[in-house]
Amino acid sequence: MASSRTVVLALVASVAATACNKPANQQAANTAPPAPAAPARGSTEWKIADAMSAAPAAISANATIMDYPASDTSQPTQLRAGTNGWTCFPDMPETPADDPVCSDTQWMNWVAAWMTHSAPRVTSIGYASSCSRAPRTRT
Repeated sequence: MASSRTVVLALVASVAATACNKPANQQAANTAPPAPAAPARGSTEWKIADAMSAAPAAISANATIMDYPASDTSQPTQLRAGTNGWTCFPDMPETPADDPVCSDTQWMNWVAAWMTHSAPRVTSIGYASSCSRAPRTRT
């Protein structure tokens, strides 16, 4: 009579051999699909994702996403409309780190005053969320 150890080893070897002999299409079905390619840095999709990374999803999911003005005399560009009173901006290219930011309406009033070199009109406490990551490599 075969020992229980021998029976277990034979069973394990049989299962392993069966798994190795699956057709290639069945083996491929058991592997995870490749991750989708990340959007190209600087693209609209990348800017939206980067801006949303500045705040928790509960805020950024419904925030307006803006891009910085192309010049000192132009206005920010809306990349996506929002509904919750928060506005998020992607990385500011002129800074050494990836630094997206999200701000509520009060902070955006301050930002507007700063951008137009006028006195801010602060009527309540404002909130902002920012995320500064490691410096980027310049190419």
